[in-house]
Amino acid sequence: MYEAEIQAGAEFLDEETPGWELRIDPSSLDLNSQCYCVLGQLYGDFWGFVSTRWSSVGEWHNTHQLGFLGEGQTDPEFKILTQEWITFIKQRLNEGVDIGSDVLAPTV
Repeated sequence: MYEAEIQAGAEFLDEETPGWELRIDPSSLDLNSQCYCVLGQLYGDFWGFVSTRWSSVGEWHNTHQLGFLGEGQTDPEFKILTQEWITFIKQRLNEGVDIGSDVLAPTV
């Protein structure tokens, strides 16, 4: 449902804070919490980051386009958005683990 927005948000965070996914605790991630959402976990507070990064109200649409805030802002929507971020982060972390085939290959 929010795959494109989350991908855009991840690309934004890759530029803003490389390695951001390592600093997120998926077990406490909650997009309906200003402190436990993606931006809250990274920068301390959702609205604090948004108000300093995007100073005009017109720029706040970035929060929707980047998957940091759902369009309807309802509890069910926040739950879906949270779960999709958790899935994205876990997939990214799993993809980042590369032990290489030669590590497990016997040496002769």
